[in-house]
Amino acid sequence: MFLMNQAVFEYLYRLSYHGWFFDAVIVFLSEYLGYFLVLGALVFCFKIPSWRLRYARLGHLVLSIILARGIITEIVRAAYLHPRPNTLLGLPSLFAETSSSFPSGHAAFFFALATGIYFMNRRLGIALFALSFLMGIARVAAGVHWPLDIAGGLAVGMFSAYVIRILLGPHINRLEHSTN
Repeated sequence: MFLMNQAVFEYLYRLSYHGWFFDAVIVFLSEYLGYFLVLGALVFCFKIPSWRLRYARLGHLVLSIILARGIITEIVRAAYLHPRPNTLLGLPSLFAETSSSFPSGHAAFFFALATGIYFMNRRLGIALFALSFLMGIARVAAGVHWPLDIAGGLAVGMFSAYVIRILLGPHINRLEHSTN
């Protein structure tokens, strides 16, 4: 498994350091695309006419992200220290990251967001999944994550959003039916 993880990393890492434009695109996708995803999710949620349903759905997103990024990711990182590829292989990265790499905190955050949005609007959720996946690929190309870090973050994010949906689902369903 490590050999496949390293082979995919090396393939994607070759996309970097081919000129300032490509590196700028990788950095934008890795570091700044997320702000647009959060902004898009907020705009979507604030367009919901019922304030109770709006805040229930925002609560679902926030709790999913807290569980994914703030709790599960940090527990796994505390229990399993996994060096980043730029550190382990001695390669330069396009930007600095210092903590353990598994699971990816960015992937956990944005896949929790995408899954929560998917529960509300499938088309927008699929778009957020695609953009989150693109962000994950860019973070591998930048040299700060292994592919399995992104896959781990994806699993943590989706799991977290699903658990919160189970917990809040009856309340949200009641609100959806009362506003129709």
